[in-house]
Amino acid sequence: MARPSTRTAILDAAEDLAHTVGLVRVTTKAVASAAGCSEASIYYHFRDRADLLAEVVAGRLEQLSSELAALQMPKEGDTTARLTALIEAVAAAYSQLIGLSSPLLADPEVLGRFRAVLEEHSVSLHGMQATVADRISQEQQAGRLRSDVDPIMVALLIAGTCHEIALEDHLMGQGHHQSAGSAVHSLSTTLSTLLEPR
Repeated sequence: MARPSTRTAILDAAEDLAHTVGLVRVTTKAVASAAGCSEASIYYHFRDRADLLAEVVAGRLEQLSSELAALQMPKEGDTTARLTALIEAVAAAYSQLIGLSSPLLADPEVLGRFRAVLEEHSVSLHGMQATVADRISQEQQAGRLRSDVDPIMVALLIAGTCHEIALEDHLMGQGHHQSAGSAVHSLSTTLSTLLEPR
């Protein structure tokens, strides 16, 4: 099995550290140690610490967006089952993303670089919402959901709920209010009632 490139090893080490100590406390010295390279190697691949951390978050967002885009909705099952599969995937994505992205708000330099990196990679936070809207639209075209409902607004309802669950779990600890599984089930059954063709 081929060894990861130095750049990939640095990104992986930085992300692992971000999950362990928090993004704002990640240092290039700690990343170099964890990646098994010199600090100079980091500055060869990345402009500075802000650039590295921005690339970590943007890379994770890009990966999660791709995974969500590749999601296949179940062909069998009722509306609730199909919506549950979609919402679970969105909830899992936000759960991974929120811990990495929230600390960006505390560091204007990294946040500014993050925005620039997203633009360079042609990645957007709206990408996941657009993917969800596309899945809802496909369900409408197949006659499984009402055609008179705006798929973008349904996607925003799903994304907003999943973001709120992830944020609350991140800030207060998992299960502080209700379990993510219970919230996903409630949302999917509620949306099924509203969206099933009449």
